[in-house]
Amino acid sequence: MTKKTIKKISILFLSVFLISAFVLPVYASADYDDEYDDEYDDEYYDDSYDEYYDDSYDELSADDVDAYEQWVKEGITDSDADTSRNRPDWWPDDVDSFEDFHNQNAPRIVDNADLFTDSDEAKLTDLILKSIAATNADLVIYTDTTNYGLGNQMCAADFYQFNGYGIGDDYNGSVLFINMDPNQREYYTAARGDCRKYLTQDTINDLQDSCYDEMKSGDYEAAMEKYIQAVTGLFTTGKVPESFGAFMLRLIVCIVIGAIAGLICIAILSSQMKKVKLADKAREYLVQDSVNMRVANDFFLYATVTRTKIPKDSGKGGGSSFSGGFSSHGGGSFSGGGRSF
Repeated sequence: MTKKTIKKISILFLSVFLISAFVLPVYASADYDDEYDDEYDDEYYDDSYDEYYDDSYDELSADDVDAYEQWVKEGITDSDADTSRNRPDWWPDDVDSFEDFHNQNAPRIVDNADLFTDSDEAKLTDLILKSIAATNADLVIYTDTTNYGLGNQMCAADFYQFNGYGIGDDYNGSVLFINMDPNQREYYTAARGDCRKYLTQDTINDLQDSCYDEMKSGDYEAAMEKYIQAVTGLFTTGKVPESFGAFMLRLIVCIVIGAIAGLICIAILSSQMKKVKLADKAREYLVQDSVNMRVANDFFLYATVTRTKIPKDSGKGGGSSFSGGFSSHGGGSFSGGGRSF
């Protein structure tokens, strides 16, 4: 056979191989699926199933139908449908038609996680009311064992808005949400109105630092006392007040660093000095007739001051999350941040 004939035969065998390997299995699989579906329908499917489901849907209440349509509208998937059905009791019936309102009688401590005793709540409420008077900004502490599938950030903001918290037309104030869910344990601060401008990455870190040790050790009443003091200072002066312990530590560090630097400079200058023989009188140190000072003047030329901010490493919880701006489900504008513990 010629090379041309051999080439044609090879191409033919290759074509047959490709058809056998790819086309026939697909066709066979499709045919098998059709046969299997027919057998499955005959054995397991009955027209009564259609009737059952139709009747069941007809028996749903109007509220159930509205709730289902609302879930679809909000883009809730099947995976979190159960969470959606378990909204908190403060969740509005119709989020789309929700309008902001002021609730003067709303409690400033809502302790669903049972972290405080009655006396703790009374003491903390008194501190909160004093803070509100000093800052003209609302302050709320909310604890729970879940965030209802909303996420800690959104749960804090929604709780604040849907319960009517806030002062003035911009609903100025903040909420601290403590989520005790073991899988999402975090304390999160969300602020609305004028208070938003005070929350930055640095101030959020300082706020969380102010009570981190107490939060981690479980001394929640003491943690909230420190937090209220810190947030009051932030909303009145623009910065979180430094604790006495932190101030003393910083002072000691500065003194030690200054002393070490001074000793190093003295050692260097001393090594550069020429040693002379001790004399009884000071003039004996001078070379005779080498100094003739008649007039002495001091002229100030200039001064240069360089300041460098020393970055702080709190070493507490690995830092805080921060969001400069986000919207709640009610449409309110918030900023905030939190830290796990």
